[in-house]
Amino acid sequence: MYLCKSLNRKRLTVSQDTIPMKKYEESLSKTFTKEYYSNLVSGNINEKVERYNEVGHVCRVSLRWRGKYYHLQLFFPGSGFPSRKEVETQVNKIYPDATVMVHYASESQPNKPLIRVAN
Repeated sequence: MYLCKSLNRKRLTVSQDTIPMKKYEESLSKTFTKEYYSNLVSGNINEKVERYNEVGHVCRVSLRWRGKYYHLQLFFPGSGFPSRKEVETQVNKIYPDATVMVHYASESQPNKPLIRVAN
């Protein structure tokens, strides 16, 4: 059994230079501890994930810094929407002498980094 497939011009072929599954399992057993590996193979992993909810606003910021444009996602805790001055103060902590082009309220996009602003 091979892990990787490559697309040929006319047909789908399985490349022969990939790692077989047996070698992949051997590399996993060397990487992890014996106890963790046995739980990983048997499927007995119990992981705990905690999420916390906080009242605040997610603010998308477009800025210019050193001749390039950047887009950030900032979380401001509290009930009021941040003013432009507050956004500029927080952005200048990350990008000194940056120019904030625009800031607006936005939904949080989980696939992009979110910077939490501390008060």
